[in-house]
Amino acid sequence: MSGRPTIDSSLKYAIAVNIRNLREQRGLDHSALVEILRTNHNITITDHAVRSWEGSKAIPSLSTLIALSSVFGVTLDELVGVKTQLKNGSESLFEIIRPIRNQAEENIIRLVRKVTENYPQMPEGFDIDEQTRKRLFRDLLFLNLIKVNASNLHRHRNTGLEHELKMKKKLKDVQVFTLPGLDKHRGIKQFFFAAATADYLQKIVAQGALRIGLACGTTIASMVHLTERGHLQKVELFPILLQKGKAFSATMTSPAIVQETVFRNEDFGVQMPEEDIYEETFFERYLSTADALFFGLGNNTTSTFVKVLNYLGFDEMDELKKYFAGDLLFNLLTTDGKTVDELKNATSSDDLKKLVEKLSQELEKPEIVDSRVKLDLVSTHAQQRGLGTVAMAFGKEKAKITRAMFARKKPVCNVLITDVSLAEELVKEAEADE
Repeated sequence: MSGRPTIDSSLKYAIAVNIRNLREQRGLDHSALVEILRTNHNITITDHAVRSWEGSKAIPSLSTLIALSSVFGVTLDELVGVKTQLKNGSESLFEIIRPIRNQAEENIIRLVRKVTENYPQMPEGFDIDEQTRKRLFRDLLFLNLIKVNASNLHRHRNTGLEHELKMKKKLKDVQVFTLPGLDKHRGIKQFFFAAATADYLQKIVAQGALRIGLACGTTIASMVHLTERGHLQKVELFPILLQKGKAFSATMTSPAIVQETVFRNEDFGVQMPEEDIYEETFFERYLSTADALFFGLGNNTTSTFVKVLNYLGFDEMDELKKYFAGDLLFNLLTTDGKTVDELKNATSSDDLKKLVEKLSQELEKPEIVDSRVKLDLVSTHAQQRGLGTVAMAFGKEKAKITRAMFARKKPVCNVLITDVSLAEELVKEAEADE
């Protein structure tokens, strides 16, 4: 029998329903979807074509289906209505993407499998040596051994936790994950969290975000490192320089990380602004046209700022790790150079301890004053034009920092990506205030 192959009517209907539902879930009208396909995927169609797909009168070409799956952040199987059977345990969470070269890499894979074998249940306690523990996150990030299937991470959509946190904190979006591993396997937790945030970044780019600001530290650097090549297309990335003047070096990592990300993806049209990113009004001007801003709330155990203090000759202190667990916190509490001047006059660890004690008291205040980046301005843009200001933090120990974000009259974030322990802490705290 000759001629074009026929498409089963039930499959055509499934494709139609899925396209319509996914488009509506992401808040896109027909024209917006047409524009995203044209701009991000070089596919030119009309509003009428989309209506034909959704009315089961036609189906998209294979190349268009692939582009649509990218826009909606689903697999091609999911888009056409084919249910794929996931493997049990760890292999549904990650895949090994290159040959294992030595015993050290074999040990890493064995450990990740052990930690994730009964996921989302937590693993039984078992020890790993101190050297492996310290290097685990770095090795997972840079050895390029495994790829995380972020869509298979356990989300708390159905427990009510995401909805409750979204309502209590008046957030635009919340993603709460159960992350593999115990505290002693924090490197594995951090790696899977970075994969979850990279997946979020890829999805908002697929949905049309084209100008994105990054407040870089370990969290953001890990996110962009795990972003797959080809998933950032025609995006303009710019660094959010949180601090100027005397403590400017505390955020000098931002331009370097953005530049490295651009270099790695430049063949896909990713670029940095051509103008001077250090010019005083740069951030405010770019804010007016940005689609998203990403902040990490200190998943690193030592912030960039602490490292600067070490360079200046101050010993590393647990007190500083506790309160300077992210550069954003430092900048929230540093106004008009006030804290910078106090640091400049500090001559001993005792002076720094007093400053830390003062900052911990500041955290308990119901409002936190503006920082150099005019965070109220960020919040205003987020409210008025739907700017996605994305804060990322996991772990119960980050609760105080995250509360500080929400304590402001206009919280700087309207999207929160976190894990179940921090989410429960925030909901508990909100209920206590009611």
